[in-house]
Amino acid sequence: MPYEYAGREVEVVEMGSFLRVFFEGKEIALHQIVKNNEKGKYVTNKEHYPSSKNITIEDILSRQRGKMADIGDWTLEFFEEFIRQEGFKKYDYRSISGIIALKERFGAEAVDNACKRALKFGGLSYKVVKNICEKGISNLPVYEDESYINEEKTELYRDMREYDKLLEMGELQR
Repeated sequence: MPYEYAGREVEVVEMGSFLRVFFEGKEIALHQIVKNNEKGKYVTNKEHYPSSKNITIEDILSRQRGKMADIGDWTLEFFEEFIRQEGFKKYDYRSISGIIALKERFGAEAVDNACKRALKFGGLSYKVVKNICEKGISNLPVYEDESYINEEKTELYRDMREYDKLLEMGELQR
């Protein structure tokens, strides 16, 4: 039923598989009746909402893009990567709303740095950004071209093929 008629007395008439809704003799809505075996299902006609409630996901993301850009360049880059993720769903924008809200608690610089850190380590989620802010590690340096594999050979170095030989001999188990 259109929002303009909320709280008003209307007449509802069942006709076959439809419900017709009347106000002062004028039909204001027509809905198909949900079958009994579809308990809990409902039918929504978006035209019955006020225009302020008919916002699209594109509208939401456009607003969020602006707010993320206001926080900083890394936050905007995080946003762009986040929405490009495979499996991005309609309500995932709530994670972005959470990141925007972190600005009030931790400040724009901390959130921007946390997004930079999350991007570096592939942590594209609200929870990761929030944890970085809460732990106070958003200002730690993020090194580029950094490897955690020690390339230098020391007395502890052993060629990986030696482990394969030990596995074949039964000395090691997987």
